Amino acid sequence: MSGFPYARGWKILLLGPAPSLGGGLKSLLTQEIPALQVFEVKSYPDAAALPSLISSQGLSICLFDVSTKPETALPLIREMQRLSPRLPIIAVLQDDETDLILSCLRQGAADFIALPAAAAQLDQVFTKVVQSYPELAPANASARVISVISAKGGCGASTLALNLAFQRKRLGVKRILLADLDPLTGTLAFQLRAKPAYSFLDAMNRGSQLDQDIWKGLVHTMDGIDILFSPEAVSEALYMLGDPAAMIQFARGCYDILILDVASAHGAWNGRLAQLSDEILLVATGDPLGLRSAQRSLASLRNHQIPAAKTRIVVNRYSKTAGLGTDVLETSLQKGLFMTLPSDPESIQRSVIEAKPVVAGSAFAKGVLALADALAGPKQAVPEKKPAPKSGALSGLLAMFGKKATS
Repeated sequence: MSGFPYARGWKILLLGPAPSLGGGLKSLLTQEIPALQVFEVKSYPDAAALPSLISSQGLSICLFDVSTKPETALPLIREMQRLSPRLPIIAVLQDDETDLILSCLRQGAADFIALPAAAAQLDQVFTKVVQSYPELAPANASARVISVISAKGGCGASTLALNLAFQRKRLGVKRILLADLDPLTGTLAFQLRAKPAYSFLDAMNRGSQLDQDIWKGLVHTMDGIDILFSPEAVSEALYMLGDPAAMIQFARGCYDILILDVASAHGAWNGRLAQLSDEILLVATGDPLGLRSAQRSLASLRNHQIPAAKTRIVVNRYSKTAGLGTDVLETSLQKGLFMTLPSDPESIQRSVIEAKPVVAGSAFAKGVLALADALAGPKQAVPEKKPAPKSGALSGLLAMFGKKATS
């Protein structure tokens, strides 16, 4: 097991009544894997207890005793997979019972081990699991994944993602990937007048087969920044989306920062990208519709189990005279704003015509540079800001969004 570094710091659940599960197997795991956390449940839980059991510990893998009572264990495997599809379940068997092994795999188990287990057997099983669940592998410490997510269409999130990548380059980041991961309405190729031969679908579908040579052929390089585009044909994206984890994990090892242009906070694909990100910039506008869309996006991120501190709200095209004040936005969203960016339509229109980032020195460029600088600082959790509600005109505005203001 010493040759298997991915398991460092894993959280493993030992589930089931078999004495050997918490005895010899637990001892073997804790001896061989540094910084391992082991949680034991020495019985089969009922279905009502499963959701809290799975979600409470941030588990990496479950080692599940099936042999003691297969008629109870097999349905639980199916239910656990339904509740948490990305939790690998390793069936633990007393011997090589072929029929039981097949039953476990049919119910959704990722693999199996037969007791007594040796270090080499665990190494083989865990290595195989990491290939199917690459998020279990530790991320490159220098690589940072920032998803720029649109609260609603037309809020300027793609323009922000594009310009953020180039401003981070100005701040000295050497290896940057800008990835348009909007499978249906991605616009980066249009913005840059590019005609890519490949898209992120080509990278994602290669999965564990990706290497540096293949990757170089898939990305487009512009001014020292690698760009991965969305597919041209919408029909491809509708039927070919899979798990992006292997692609993101590979890219982490190639760059210092990944900036992902994500269509929205809604849906399984976008939720998965948010889960794989270190930080999220939720881009909204400062009008009532933009505020409502941001509220719904925050709710979707919570449903995808994204920690609140991971999400930072950026209000684009902000104007105190034309939109709601920051106090109204923060009160309604129950969250502090990370940054506001000015309305600068002339500079952005010019950048679209010239197929380049916004010209340096413009109001929008200065705002994005300030944002890039803020992101480059020490990573700190963003405190939840809950200003006291105000009376008067603010009461009516908050009522539009389901918030009750008091005098």
